[in-house]
Amino acid sequence: MSRLGGALTATRGGIRTGIVGGARAVGTGAKVAVHLPGVAWADARRRPRRAFTVLGVVAVVLAVVAGLFGFFALRQAQIESARGAASAAAEQKVTELLSYDYRTIQNDQQDRSAMLTGQFKDDYGSLLADIVGPAATQQQLTTRSSVVTSSVVGTEGTEQVTLLMFLNQTTQSAAKPDPTLSGSRIRVTMQEVDGAWLVSELTPV
Repeated sequence: MSRLGGALTATRGGIRTGIVGGARAVGTGAKVAVHLPGVAWADARRRPRRAFTVLGVVAVVLAVVAGLFGFFALRQAQIESARGAASAAAEQKVTELLSYDYRTIQNDQQDRSAMLTGQFKDDYGSLLADIVGPAATQQQLTTRSSVVTSSVVGTEGTEQVTLLMFLNQTTQSAAKPDPTLSGSRIRVTMQEVDGAWLVSELTPV
């Protein structure tokens, strides 16, 4: 009996141990089962954050690109406006600068000087006072210039524009009273100074 009782006791102990171990296993499995949805939920919550982060980066990049396009479009519009304004000013000023009348040339130097800027302003003034003016007075010379055509050949930002201009010039003098027509081609650089387009260079080509 003692052996049977011991066996039963051992069996009962084994059963109890098995039950307890099984209970512990079930408990651990339950905890894992409970924990898994939490992990999945956290992962699901992290993914939208990543998506929002990516969308935010894309939005910033698109905003930067749009800003650059807007800047370059505005800059190009400003350059085109400068080209138009410089061209109009060049045609008006070059026509006057290259036209002479011996009866008024000595008195309009100040008006001519106001159309110029830079070193060319001094060079033109010296040429007019020392050579062109005396020759025009002596020969009773009159010259009328007109622009046939012009085109922009270069720009530096919105403050400097270079043009190629084709001119017709009609000249009369005491020795040759009949008008003489001649053509010329010049390269003109216009500079914006305090909102006004002035001639900074004029070179025959």
